[in-house]
Amino acid sequence: MKKILFLLTVLVCSYNTIAQENTIPNVEVTNPKGEKVKIIDAIDKLTIIDYWATWCKPCIEEMPYLEEIEKKYNGKLNVISISADTSETPWKKYLIKKKKTGHQYWVSSDSPLMNLITETVALDDGRKATSWAIPRFFLVNKEGEILNKQCPAPSSGHLEALIDQYL
Repeated sequence: MKKILFLLTVLVCSYNTIAQENTIPNVEVTNPKGEKVKIIDAIDKLTIIDYWATWCKPCIEEMPYLEEIEKKYNGKLNVISISADTSETPWKKYLIKKKKTGHQYWVSSDSPLMNLITETVALDDGRKATSWAIPRFFLVNKEGEILNKQCPAPSSGHLEALIDQYL
């Protein structure tokens, strides 16, 4: 079932229909301690927002590359990871198992933050299909304005050039 959902997500993403929001919504997210915090409070400089889930193999494969990019820019760049898992439990277990630190957050599927990765396309029969796609990387400035909604994957070797344009 997960493979089917992933394939459907990839298919929908191929249409590149992007949500129209231009800024990150100032909504609450959950940190690993279970506290609700405003996402915008974590954005105080150029920031990459990484949407991922514990069940998403491509998401997990991108993590080491993203960690290397964060180290390379040593304090000039924030990385915020937002889990799209359907509940907090697998996310918290993963963070503990992998000893993940930094800006790690979870949001429910009805959060306005999830609207940023939601894709809607018209089907041949006139109906619309909606899905969301991960992994997904956004570049955001310190005011929370979205600079790029379709950043290259960290493993591509092209993300750094994009970051350099804004530093």
